[in-house]
Amino acid sequence: GQYMQIREFDKDDLSSVYDLIQNTIDISYNKVYSKEAIEFFKAHHSLEHILDDADNGNTIIAEREGELLGTATLFGSNIRRVFVSPRYQHSGVGKLLVQDLEKKASSKQLTVVDLEASLSSKIFWESLGFIVREEDHVPVRNNRKLRYYKMFKTLQQ
Repeated sequence: GQYMQIREFDKDDLSSVYDLIQNTIDISYNKVYSKEAIEFFKAHHSLEHILDDADNGNTIIAEREGELLGTATLFGSNIRRVFVSPRYQHSGVGKLLVQDLEKKASSKQLTVVDLEASLSSKIFWESLGFIVREEDHVPVRNNRKLRYYKMFKTLQQ
């Protein structure tokens, strides 16, 4: 009964995807980001943004026996909103989600995909062959900065 499947996002998944993302931000980002940056991330990954990206891009989810393990989105050439439940991180779920999106990108004749990586996810992305183009930041409350990496990967044709 350990079979995991990856499938397309459905509108009925919205609240569980939102909860997974908000919870994962709380748990996974608190060691590397200020509370102001965490507030920014949580506001950015709103119900509206999740739904809008699913409507205009490709959002997929990984689940096992009805339990949501992770989610990922391809929007144009941009990979975004890749989140895996803290309980299932480092178990290959994120890698499978990203490989699925890379296949979708290749089928759309894209040769390069790009993303913005959090400080806590940079090592994960590098392990999948993504390269840092530059480090950047967004200003957040109280003169804090939310630092992140702009990364890209050339897809095998």
